[in-house]
Amino acid sequence: MLQIQKITTKVAKIVIKVAKMIINFAYTIVVVYKFNRKLKDLCIEASNTGLGWPHYWINDKKEFRFAEVESEEVIAIYSNDLEKSLKEIIRYYLIVEEDDEGKKKTFITVEHWTDTEFKKYKFKDLDTQPFETLEITHELGRVHFISFANNSTNTSDLDKIKTLIDCYDRVTSSYANDIDDIQQIIYVLKGYNGTKLDGFLNDLKTFKVIKLNSGDGSDNGVQTLTVDIPVEARNSLLELLEKQIIKTGQGIMTDNSSFGNASGVALKFFYRNLEIKAGLLEAEFKDSIKELIEAILNYYHIPFNDIKQTWTRNMISNDIETAQIAQRSSGIIPKKLVLKNHLWEEDPNEAERIFEEEKKQNMNMFNSYPINPNIDGDDDDEE
Repeated sequence: MLQIQKITTKVAKIVIKVAKMIINFAYTIVVVYKFNRKLKDLCIEASNTGLGWPHYWINDKKEFRFAEVESEEVIAIYSNDLEKSLKEIIRYYLIVEEDDEGKKKTFITVEHWTDTEFKKYKFKDLDTQPFETLEITHELGRVHFISFANNSTNTSDLDKIKTLIDCYDRVTSSYANDIDDIQQIIYVLKGYNGTKLDGFLNDLKTFKVIKLNSGDGSDNGVQTLTVDIPVEARNSLLELLEKQIIKTGQGIMTDNSSFGNASGVALKFFYRNLEIKAGLLEAEFKDSIKELIEAILNYYHIPFNDIKQTWTRNMISNDIETAQIAQRSSGIIPKKLVLKNHLWEEDPNEAERIFEEEKKQNMNMFNSYPINPNIDGDDDDEE
C-alpha cells in the first residue's frame, strides 16, 4: 500500500510539473510573444508580398524569441526533391552605425542560415570582400526561418488588382485637379476702362461693379469661361473600377444596401469570395503555425502528441435567425453545444455552471414552500 502511495505521489508531481509547463507556455505564447499581433502582421505581409517570414532565435537569457522580417530581405533555397523542404536562407539588409567621430555609415549585412550553423558577413559600400565575419553553430536542427505563404503559388493579392487601383487613383486625382482648376474663373473683358488687371479684380471685390469704356457699348461687357466636367462618366468609371477591385481581390462590398434583413444564407453569399481567399490562406498558415509551435515546444522540452488549431471567421450574421436556431435545437443536441453557438455566450462551461446554480436555487425555493396536507380538497373537519 505504501509503495502504491509513493507511485501515486510521484505521478501527481509529474502531472503538476507538466501542467505548470503548459500554463507557462500558454502565457509565453499569448503575452510574451504577442502571438496574435505578430500573426496578424504575418497575414498582412503574406497578402502584400506572397510570403511572410518569421525568424526565431535564442537570446542571451536562453529564451526562445521570434519576430517577422521583411520578405524582400529573404532569399530561400529549397531542396530539389518533390518535398521542396527549406535547406538554406540568405538574408541581406542595410544597417546604419556611428563611428568614433559620430558620423553615420551604412553597411550591407548578409546572413547565411542552415540547419546547423549561422554565418554573418558585413560589407562596406559595394566591396566584394567582407571586413567582418561571424560564424556560430546552433543545435536546433532547423533553419531559423519559417515561410507563411499567402497561397499555394506564393503570389501577392496585389498582383491581380494593382493596375485597377492605379487606374482608380489616376481618375480620382484627375477629377480633383479639374475641380481645383474650375475654381479659378477666367474673365473675358470687352471695353474695360483700365490698364491694370489687378485694378479690375479690386473694383469687382470692393464695389461689385466694373467700369467700362463709353461709346455705343455694343461690344462692351464681361464674360466668364468655365470648364464642364464629365461628372456622370467619371462616377460610372469609378463605380465600375471599385466593383472590379472588390471582385478580383476577393473582397466584400461594405456599403451594399441589399444587406437589409438578409438571412444567414444570403449573408454568407456576400462573403463567398472572401471565404475562398481566407480558406486558401488558412490551409497554408496551419502547417507554418504548427512548425513554429513545434520549434518552441521542442526547445523547452515540452511533450506533445499533436497540435490542434481552431480557426474562426468574423462576419456579419443574422442574430435573430441564429438565436432561433439555437432555441429550436434545445433538446435535440446537447445543451453545451447550444450554449457554445449562442451569440451572447463566450464561455460555455461558465454558462453551464451558472445555469445549474440557477436550477438548484429554483429547486431550493420550491422545496421551501409549506406543503398543504389538504391540497386534494379533503377536510378532516367534514363528517
